[in-house]
Amino acid sequence: MCQTALVETFKEVYGDQLQFEGNRMMVLRLDQALPEAAIEQCLAVALRYQSLKHLPLLGL
Repeated sequence: MCQTALVETFKEVYGDQLQFEGNRMMVLRLDQALPEAAIEQCLAVALRYQSLKHLPLLGL
């Protein structure tokens, strides 16, 4: 089981732009324009999670 706050935080911040399933998966629809800025921000936070996990909303 995933124990990070990543997807839950991403849902809270980007729930209007991105779709998620469960607590591990971001769903990207290839038949729609990708919200590139939101995806880039999520990836950057995921890669730096250990240093950001103490911040509210992971610093987003």
